[in-house]
Amino acid sequence: MPAAAATPDRDAGPGRRSRTAAAYAGEPATASPYAAITRTLTPELPENPTTDQLHAWVELAELSQCPDFRSVLRSMAEDHAADRTPRDDHPTDPTDPTEPTGPSDPTDPAATGAATPASAATPERDLVATVRDRVPPVLAAGVAPASPAADPVITALTAHYARTGNRRGHHGHGHSDLRRQLLTRLETSNDPRRERYLELLSVINGWSPPESLTPALTWTVQALRARTTSG
Repeated sequence: MPAAAATPDRDAGPGRRSRTAAAYAGEPATASPYAAITRTLTPELPENPTTDQLHAWVELAELSQCPDFRSVLRSMAEDHAADRTPRDDHPTDPTDPTEPTGPSDPTDPAATGAATPASAATPERDLVATVRDRVPPVLAAGVAPASPAADPVITALTAHYARTGNRRGHHGHGHSDLRRQLLTRLETSNDPRRERYLELLSVINGWSPPESLTPALTWTVQALRARTTSG
């Protein structure tokens, strides 16, 4: 699945500009299951942008020239789609904070009040969102990534990861492999260019600044490394 080279074009029409992120990800803007995530990653420069928005647009254009970063964006779209794969092979655990308690994606029909099939399965919560929910309390408590006190968080994240995408059905075994896969996934998510992209996207689209997930992701990566190197 080759990634198309795309550059934000200030003079392009709105339709062309709105397809920028989809082109980065190497997927059509309307393709399923990538449509929702490409919409959330799409820069929409206003007709009368501010100076800050123009500067952000130019920086995003420079960032987009890197094929490696376009690969990161494509991975983000693929991983998000895998994370949101509807669960249909295990019951919901109401005591697990990683279980979704409601629609987290404003593009979900349930979030907009649209009717959904009665048999529709509940989608999993995005992995990075789960890290955001789980890790800050242990960070605030000063728990070291390699300490035994971090084990419950890593166990919960590994179990959550096992439930998503094509990893479902692997609970209870293969934890070493799952942790290595999870480590690779979160190392990609912790790419500083990803966070910068989201910051620029918020400026261009007029959104509130995104919360920095670097501390939580870094802690989790360190905790996983400590456990994968020790077997």
